[in-house]
Amino acid sequence: MSHLFLNKDVYSCILDEQESVHVVKVLRLKEGDAITVTNGNGIIVSAEITKADHRKCGYKIIEEQKLDKRSEAAIHIAIAPTKNMERMEWLVEKCTEFGVDAFSFVLTEHSERKNLTVSKLEKTSFAAIKQSGQPFLPHFSELITYNQFLEQDFSSYVYKLIACLDEDPKPTLMKLVEAHQSCLVLIGPEGDFTPTEVKRAVDKGFVKISLGNSILRTETAAIASCHILNLIQEK
Repeated sequence: MSHLFLNKDVYSCILDEQESVHVVKVLRLKEGDAITVTNGNGIIVSAEITKADHRKCGYKIIEEQKLDKRSEAAIHIAIAPTKNMERMEWLVEKCTEFGVDAFSFVLTEHSERKNLTVSKLEKTSFAAIKQSGQPFLPHFSELITYNQFLEQDFSSYVYKLIACLDEDPKPTLMKLVEAHQSCLVLIGPEGDFTPTEVKRAVDKGFVKISLGNSILRTETAAIASCHILNLIQEK
């Protein structure tokens, strides 16, 4: 079995210390063993270990594969971070496994978490692509205010959606979104967006959607959205 590792400079043929420790100390792989390495941006190489050093594990490339990103069907999750950081890590892990393309983090009026260490979430995403075999790492944006987020240019997305709990009739993701189209979903905090925030998003071209009859936790809503969109895009 060839294990997958991350090396952003895949052609350097040297894994960083964290990956090297995993190769040598955890998996106990040796010189001559096969590994697979990705740069997280669509390049995957089949390789052979040349130096089983737990600080700088070396390898030689045997075969290279370049994959095209499904840019026409990009999935972007924008979310108000939860108070519990473990839940944030969980949602990033699961959405990465489903093939999410980007994460944005927004500070809303009802947000419980006012700061966020994005680098920690990136590490969670690194582990998730290794586990799932995804060739692409998601793009991570730093935490910004809700108004700053809405002022950005999202013209590249065919669908701009906001999941909210108001009583207006709303379509579901499955009924609204067509396959092979890019989609941005904005998900609020526990307690939902305020009516003013929803109106601001609608004024910016966002369409209100429902995620079903159940009231979902923030992280559950993100994972459910990503999974549904992934299934739609795979049609």
